[in-house]
Amino acid sequence: MSFDRTEMSTKYSSILVIATRLIGDVLLTTPLVHSLRKAYPTAQIDILVFDHTAGVLEGNPDLDTVIKIPSRPTKKEYFLIIKNVFRKYDLTVNVQGGDRPTIYSLFASHNKRVGILHSERRQEGWKRWLLDAWILLDNINTHTVIQNLKLADCLGLERHYQVIPPSPAPFAYEKFIKDQAITIKKNNVIVLHPVPRFPYKGWTFEAWSEVIRYLQTTEYQIVLSGGPGQEEIEYCQRLATKAKSDKIISIAGSTSLAILAELLSQAKAYIGPDTAVTHLAAASKTKTIVLLGPSNPMKWGAWPANCALDQGSPWLNTQPRQENDNVVLLQGVGDCVPCYEEGCDRHTQSLSKCLQAFPAERVIAELKRL
Repeated sequence: MSFDRTEMSTKYSSILVIATRLIGDVLLTTPLVHSLRKAYPTAQIDILVFDHTAGVLEGNPDLDTVIKIPSRPTKKEYFLIIKNVFRKYDLTVNVQGGDRPTIYSLFASHNKRVGILHSERRQEGWKRWLLDAWILLDNINTHTVIQNLKLADCLGLERHYQVIPPSPAPFAYEKFIKDQAITIKKNNVIVLHPVPRFPYKGWTFEAWSEVIRYLQTTEYQIVLSGGPGQEEIEYCQRLATKAKSDKIISIAGSTSLAILAELLSQAKAYIGPDTAVTHLAAASKTKTIVLLGPSNPMKWGAWPANCALDQGSPWLNTQPRQENDNVVLLQGVGDCVPCYEEGCDRHTQSLSKCLQAFPAERVIAELKRL
């Protein structure tokens, strides 16, 4: 359901997109941003994001300014955020339905506001009153990319479906490769991302080791990617050390998302769980093998590089193996899959039995297809 009282013919000269969520969520906002840029090529288009997610927008050609804010602002920081955006924009587009992003939208726009609502409950009434157009969140059957693009529909804009990966500064990628002493040949690299942010999305160390053992029998260079956290760095280093081979290297914690996106675009394939880097791999047009457990594939499955849909999702809710364009989704098997929960113990640090029992042979079978 949606509500709209905007004037479809309106031309906007300044637009603020509000995407204060996780890295993957911000990346999946880029088709909406691209649609806005195509419709308003001369407009000032800015985006408001958490400071730790801004890297996924590096070099994005559709944006003029990336406004970075703390994820947990103090009262003083909250005041400064509002002061920084106060009445600067003709239009605000809010891809969140939370209270704080709605307040940012209210103060930032002196004209029009569109956004997503979590529900039609009476408690949300003040948000409906503030918005000139809104759509209702479908957290089950509608993919996040399509959900965001429905906001473009509210404005009468043509949809553009491509997820835009970040791009590094000139020569930054070449310098990184040189500094890491890596030899990268196009289509001769397999990238593995073994550690998701939350353990309930994770696979086992033994299964990753088994996949690596198989890859060591092939001609491919193996690259392990990971975030800056010490746990991720150590996990990837343990995998590399166990392999005892010069064909495997860990770059965990040593690269930006933009440089990683460039590396992914050179790779033959990528393997990873439900995490932001997996969305990045799919957007980089790399063959992407995704391991899913409790996550809802219809909502969060990696968006295929050349996908364009009016409604719904490119993925089914339950299917052990699905393939669409450059993406293969492999789901854990069980009557409860997907459960949409944060692991079997219902918290982010718990494990998911459907992934803990996921056999490495299923991933190796996909690699053999390459």
